[in-house]
Amino acid sequence: MIKSKPGVFDVYSLEIKNNGHTLHNVTVEVYRDEPNSLTKFGLFSNPIGTIKQGQIILLHKNFPLSVKAKEVEVIVSWQDESKLARDGKTKLEGRKYKQSFIFKPNSQ
Repeated sequence: MIKSKPGVFDVYSLEIKNNGHTLHNVTVEVYRDEPNSLTKFGLFSNPIGTIKQGQIILLHKNFPLSVKAKEVEVIVSWQDESKLARDGKTKLEGRKYKQSFIFKPNSQ
């Protein structure tokens, strides 16, 4: 396990659990801010698949985060289940959704 390096990076863990209905095509993306830039730096992106109610979507232990990062953005995206069109043959993709969370790790 990696340990924090004072003045360089701290170490965090992230757990996301599905408290709602079954989700399909779940993806979790995590970004941090870049000093002096509007662009965010991708830390990791995980395509998950289908997650049932009550299941853990992601458990990411021990990831380093620069002490210069003022903000971490977590984006969870998913879709409803695919359905058949009225013709009974054509498969229609489920509606897409996303939820974003912003964390400020170094705020007191």
